[in-house]
Amino acid sequence: MIDWVKCKLAINHTPVACGMFVVINPEGDIERTSPMSTMIEGSYDTSISVRSSGSDGKGNAEYLELCGNPAKFLQGHNIFGTNDLLGLVNGAAGIIFHRLGISPSGFEWSLIQKGEYYVNWIDINESFELRNQSDVQAWIKAAEFSSRTRCGRPTNTSGTLYHQKHSRRFAIKFYSKFKELEGGKKHALPYQLEKTGLKKWTENILRAEVRLLGKELRTLGIEKAYQLTPQKVEALFGEYMNKIILTESFRLKDEVAFSLPAKLQSTYTLWKDGNDVKAILTKSAFYRHRKELLEYGIDISIACRTKESNVVPLIRVLEAKPAQIPTWAYEQGLIYQSGLRRVS
Repeated sequence: MIDWVKCKLAINHTPVACGMFVVINPEGDIERTSPMSTMIEGSYDTSISVRSSGSDGKGNAEYLELCGNPAKFLQGHNIFGTNDLLGLVNGAAGIIFHRLGISPSGFEWSLIQKGEYYVNWIDINESFELRNQSDVQAWIKAAEFSSRTRCGRPTNTSGTLYHQKHSRRFAIKFYSKFKELEGGKKHALPYQLEKTGLKKWTENILRAEVRLLGKELRTLGIEKAYQLTPQKVEALFGEYMNKIILTESFRLKDEVAFSLPAKLQSTYTLWKDGNDVKAILTKSAFYRHRKELLEYGIDISIACRTKESNVVPLIRVLEAKPAQIPTWAYEQGLIYQSGLRRVS
């Protein structure tokens, strides 16, 4: 789905009143000015940043620049959505024009609907299903040490794994959508959506996101929105995911292992894999670990009978088909569909 857009719509209008940034040199002369932005609220108190730019020489601005998450603006959340860039921007622009009292001409509106406007930033993401939240956290932790791009290893910031975090061209990140929703007011679901199944759906979701900035888009030969068809957006996501080099597999800790003290985790893993722990540990260590593990309901003196494997292919997770949007999301009107639903 498209998660963030920065674009520039050609529309002649009275400049939006939101102030100016002014740079003054030591002599007191104005070197340059830049219009500030203002926030326009959409559904469920979510907002998109807008500002006027350019001048027609008669006091009017030539462009209206939008920057924000159109999916969240229209449907109140960004848990799942669409790759239809034109549909998202058209829907958001209609609301913004109404809120600002802007009336585009028929010609101006037709250009917007056709995607004849510049795009300077786009975020594209997909959701991948793992078994549970523990596996999502384990995947992110393992990928921190088992993945890289041509530019090097990723960085982990507060549980989000970034490749090329500070690049002016493109970046890729992985994170737990469930943890993001619990991370504070900024990302929490609006109260109107709290009783839906949205948050629960994210419990086993690994979110992967590609950010493409203006320089990278121009290198790709992309300037206008009409070039970013849903098929192109999907292809770009796959192309940039392929820039990440992953090891074949890694071992996941299960939920029990996460709850154990670090000193017991290796012993538990050996036992879980079917090893004779008594033959590996010293006698004193074996009995000490057995006593402590019994408190967790684990008896390492008895062979582990489980056949479940906790070796998971890193690559296969991202090659798998992304998580499907559930039917109930459409039935409850939780997905914005261009031309089918008006959000105001």
